Amino acid sequence: MPKGDNPNSRANLRPITKKTARELGRKGAAVSNAKQKAAKTFREELKALLEMEIANSKGEKVSTRKAISTALIKEAISGNYRAFAEIRDTIGEKPIEQQEVSIKEPRRFVFEIKK
Repeated sequence: MPKGDNPNSRANLRPITKKTARELGRKGAAVSNAKQKAAKTFREELKALLEMEIANSKGEKVSTRKAISTALIKEAISGNYRAFAEIRDTIGEKPIEQQEVSIKEPRRFVFEIKK
C-alpha cells in the first residue's frame, strides 16, 4: 500500500490481473516442486549410503547399516540403556503403555431459587 494520501502514489499502482496471478502461481509451484524433489533425493541418498560397504575393525567389508547396528549393540552391552531401548523398540518389542481410566457418575447439582 502507498504511504500517505498523495493521489499520484495511488495512480502508480497496477492491479494484479488473472494473467499475472497465474504466472506468479506457476513460478511458486516450480520452486515448490524443486524443493520436494531435492528432499526425495536426500532420502534416497541416505538409503544408498546405508547400503554402501565399508571396512570394519577387522578389515572385512560390511554394509554401513550393519556397522551402525553392531555399534548400537556394543553400546547396549556396555550398559547404555538408551541404546538398549532403541534396539528393543526397533525390533518391535516396545512395551505397551496403558493407563487405567475410570469414569465416575457425574455429580448432579440442584439449584434452588429463594424468594
